[in-house]
Amino acid sequence: MASLQERLDRAPGSSNSYFRAKAQCWLDAAQQARQAHDQWGFVEEAIGQAATITIGVERGTPLSAANPALRTVSTVRPDLWAIVNAIKADPAVAQCPQAQLPLACAEVELMQAGHDAWIRSFASAEKRLPEVKDKLRKSAETAVQCKQGHVGIGTCTCLGVAGKSTANHYAAHGFAVPFQRRLDIAAWTAPTRRCGERS
Repeated sequence: MASLQERLDRAPGSSNSYFRAKAQCWLDAAQQARQAHDQWGFVEEAIGQAATITIGVERGTPLSAANPALRTVSTVRPDLWAIVNAIKADPAVAQCPQAQLPLACAEVELMQAGHDAWIRSFASAEKRLPEVKDKLRKSAETAVQCKQGHVGIGTCTCLGVAGKSTANHYAAHGFAVPFQRRLDIAAWTAPTRRCGERS
């Protein structure tokens, strides 16, 4: 794991970018599971995810933002996964690395919660959810700030997820959407544009 961490640290691009952040969060998840003496196979799966992403970043090859099915992970909280996909679909996120880091780590933490559920540790799964929600809220709000010019726009990262309404998902699942008064909600329902296209 240490050698993989060194490779990730040397990988090109910003450490805040979606894929580098996701690789780091998978490494952190593997470390946490190892320290907890998890013997179910999640450590190896988490390292595998981190390695796949790190190799892709090193080589500059296209990577999928989708989260593959893992043997030791059950799907939990589909409502939060719907919010994940809605945030991914916002064009502002693709150009806002500061919004990508919390989004990527929220996805990994939801996968960790899914592993907790798979091993029947439901209390542990529940404990992860407040942080997941906080990261999703931070990602969405930072994307809005990028769109308004309050945060620097970075290199476009294609996340390739079909568009959904972030605002509707937040409202439906208890999120306050504090930025709603400042945001053109139609922007959150627009399909993801391809990198390089003009908005």
